[in-house]
This record gives sequence, structure tokens and C-alpha cells, in this order.
Amino acid sequence: MIPLNVIHKAVCSFYYLDDKELFIKTRKREIVEPRQIFHYLSRKLNKNLLSTNTIGRYYYKETGEKWDHCSVLHSTNVVSDLIETDRTFKERVKLITNMANELDELHNESFKKAV
Repeated sequence: MIPLNVIHKAVCSFYYLDDKELFIKTRKREIVEPRQIFHYLSRKLNKNLLSTNTIGRYYYKETGEKWDHCSVLHSTNVVSDLIETDRTFKERVKLITNMANELDELHNESFKKAV
């Protein structure tokens, strides 16, 4: 499993966003797309073991605002559809996935050294 904070960091790094920007309530494409990819990867990189409510609680922890789990479902569906139809989008998601995996490995290595 890849922690949500690692996926969050990968998405923000890719899109050059501050950590808090990912969860700004807006419909601007430059924020919506990364947020949707965060939701998608949160589910897919954890083999759907994280519920939409768990992802919503992470959002609440980061912002203090309530988040509807239906938004996570919608985001996952939107990203899945775009991956099937848009090659460039699919490549972006693949790059972010690789970044998340690399960050997770670094996170795990530093944890092992600390122990």
C-alpha cells in the first residue's frame, strides 16, 4: 500500500502545486485534474483497499472541510474514462504513478534507516 500523503506529494510535485492547493474548492481545470488523479491513484495504487470514505477523511484531515465520498467515485470514473481515450492523459497518469512509487520506496528506505 502507498500512503495517501505520498500520493498527494507525487501529484502536487508533478503539477507544481502547494500541498493545500490540491484541495481548494474550485472547478478550475488546473486544480480539478490533479485532484481527480489523486483520487484515482489513491484507489488504484492501493488495489481499492481504501474506501472512498477513507480518502474523504484524508481530505478532511488536510483541510478541515467535509468531503463527499461520491466525489472520489466520480473522479475515479472520469480518470478511468480519460485513460482509455486520451493517450497524453494516460502518460501523465503513468508518470505520476511512477513518481508515487519512487517516493514510496524512498519513504520506506528512510523509515528502515530510522529504525
